[in-house]
Amino acid sequence: MAYTFDKANAAAPSRRTTLYFEMGGYRGIYHEGWYAATTPPIAPWSPVLGVTLPDVVSGYKWELYNLADDPTQYD
Repeated sequence: MAYTFDKANAAAPSRRTTLYFEMGGYRGIYHEGWYAATTPPIAPWSPVLGVTLPDVVSGYKWELYNLADDPTQYD
């Protein structure tokens, strides 16, 4: 992202192709204009002890967005 710090490159298109992140139980993956995201089934700070979280792929509700065509998402 450092290439965008120069004013001449501020409007340059992104060079990223794939990016994965996890934060506070939320997971997301971006790949070439598509974004898949999920939210945790319970709040990560929930005081419930002994709760087993579901499988990360099949146990969570995933949502898929085409960032170029979806006005509610911002790339």
